[in-house]
Amino acid sequence: MIETTRIVYSLRAALVVLLLMLALGISAVRLFLPQIDHYKTRIVSSISLSIGKPIEIDNMKGSMNGFRPEVVISGLRILDPDSRKTLLRFEQLRAGLNLTEFLLTGRFQPRWVTIRGAKLSIRRTDDGRISIVGMDSGGEMPKWIFGDGQFELLESEVDLQHPGRPASPYHFSSVDIRLLNAGDGHKVAIDLEVSGAHAEAFSMRIDYAGDISMPNCCSGRIYLRTGRLDFGKLLEGFSLNGYSVPAGKGSFRFWGTVKKSAVVDLAGEVVFRQGRLAHRGPDSDSESAELGLSETSAWFLWQELEDGWSLSVRRFLLNLNGKAWPRTDFDFGYRAQVADGSFQKTFSASYLNLTDINRVVVGLRMLPGQHHETLQAFAPQGDVFDLTLGISGSGNTDHPWSVCGRFEEMGFNSRGSYPGVKNLSGTVCGNSDSGSFQVISGKTEITWLSEIRWPIRLERIKGDFRWKRDESEWSLISDRMGLASPDISAQARMALSLPRGEGEPFLDLQVAFENGNVAASYKYLPVNTMTESLVDWLDSAFQSGKLTEGAMLLRGPLSAFPFRAGEGVFETLFHTKDVVLSYHPDWPSITTDELEVRFFQAGISIQGSDATVSGMSVSGFRVNARDLGFDEYLVAEISAEGQISQSLEFVMNTPLAPLYKPLLDYVTIVGSNRVTLRLDVPIIEELDDVLVKGTVDLEKV
Repeated sequence: MIETTRIVYSLRAALVVLLLMLALGISAVRLFLPQIDHYKTRIVSSISLSIGKPIEIDNMKGSMNGFRPEVVISGLRILDPDSRKTLLRFEQLRAGLNLTEFLLTGRFQPRWVTIRGAKLSIRRTDDGRISIVGMDSGGEMPKWIFGDGQFELLESEVDLQHPGRPASPYHFSSVDIRLLNAGDGHKVAIDLEVSGAHAEAFSMRIDYAGDISMPNCCSGRIYLRTGRLDFGKLLEGFSLNGYSVPAGKGSFRFWGTVKKSAVVDLAGEVVFRQGRLAHRGPDSDSESAELGLSETSAWFLWQELEDGWSLSVRRFLLNLNGKAWPRTDFDFGYRAQVADGSFQKTFSASYLNLTDINRVVVGLRMLPGQHHETLQAFAPQGDVFDLTLGISGSGNTDHPWSVCGRFEEMGFNSRGSYPGVKNLSGTVCGNSDSGSFQVISGKTEITWLSEIRWPIRLERIKGDFRWKRDESEWSLISDRMGLASPDISAQARMALSLPRGEGEPFLDLQVAFENGNVAASYKYLPVNTMTESLVDWLDSAFQSGKLTEGAMLLRGPLSAFPFRAGEGVFETLFHTKDVVLSYHPDWPSITTDELEVRFFQAGISIQGSDATVSGMSVSGFRVNARDLGFDEYLVAEISAEGQISQSLEFVMNTPLAPLYKPLLDYVTIVGSNRVTLRLDVPIIEELDDVLVKGTVDLEKV
């Protein structure tokens, strides 16, 4: 107990002594500080020595900031050593005083510095260094700012000169910067407003180690946050590879890691609304392309990897014209090996709208001339879900690729010899060696303007396709696909071979038809391979009727179609019922119960029986041409029998009527007859007249 009491008394005595010494020290400081103006010359000299430039001050005084002694300097000016012109001016500088060191050594080494009302110009160089303009001949960042202790720049204005905006610097008003330095470690807090950009807030926090005045200097963490910004004003005059932001409002937040002055990972959120993006090509005289943007936002994470980088985008939203995307996730990846030049690129997306992507790429002219025009003409559209893409390679070798995804209502326009399609849905998965895709669609439209005049509208299309590659060719195969339109239904199978080197594409296509509308056959004519006269004839030949069944075989090199020299086989054969056939618009049509139509190679043959024409019974008729591309005439042959009055009615509805009308006005002929008629109908533009031959056998006249 006695020992404990002694310890308590000893501690109490020590505490009293410490308090007494502290009181005496504070009293001494308070007595000294009012006289600090007498040391003005020594302090000015010490500051000049620290920053390496002469200075001038208006006045100086000492005071206590709580228990901390400080020096308050007003009107501090940093001068050019030669011209004595003012390089920088600070309205007020407050510095924490190390009184003992100052009295013993004469050095003014502040523990903390607060500057108010400064106007600074900061330059960021191409190699990433940051400097204060005017601080020394090299423009480097003054090292005393990053010495041990605390540095504050408050209520100041800063101009930032950036390589991407050489014309005019960014101007920041009401800037507050705080640095806490401990050896090689630094913590920085920056809060500012952007002049004229209507920024609600702009804050940055940095925790790093290194000398900021040196290239590749620093490593640490960084955080950046803004309130609402007017990007049009903030980025006025700024351009990156020709891209700029003329208008738009938004905000962003970033978190990142820096190593050796390079960002190694960066995460954040970006929001951009009511904006416009612009792009000007490399030619300074080229017109700037602009694109309106209602809204876009996303969270992202970018990371540097040992052999590449990765970028993850989450909850991406895009709204170009009032129709917003669903929240979408993206992933990008790139890896490369310097030793052998190999690389791997990957991309995945939960959703893509091809219409909007095309609008962005075309609207901003992101592709060079010919590619821009091609994409603009094709105008891809539709939705893609759960897409994954990959490509890899090494040097100049083939670049293997892979793709998987689901597409809905996809399409593109017809251009040149390429067909177009609308509202195609299905799935695809495969790689550069093999794969498959399935098509299951309703209300699909196929357009092939170079071959077919009208769109082919399908109510249903379903098929499974697979592709494969070997050393000599690509193959596209479908064992079964079904089509249904308002005019016909069909089942087909196909095999298409595409040589990888020299050679011709080879197609093996087999199609079965049923439930067709013969009168609609003109919609599907490949008019590019026919003369205009032939097209006109086929347009009006089949006026009505039903296709009951039919088939088509096309097998051979596509460049040799329709295989006049026997390079392949093309045959289409179908049977019809209740057909009204117009073999010539100036001659009466034939109505038949059954009709067989056959296209073989370049020719056509139409045969029928059990038909009628002008009331006469047709025992047989035939329409044929051996080569629709070279024959001058299409030959129609008819054998009919009936009453003479029916034959005369037939004649009076033909171009022959003027020849026989004068006779028939005075003569009445009764009885029966048999008529054989041949018409040579011109199918080339150079010929107009129909050649007519025929015989009439009279009975019981």
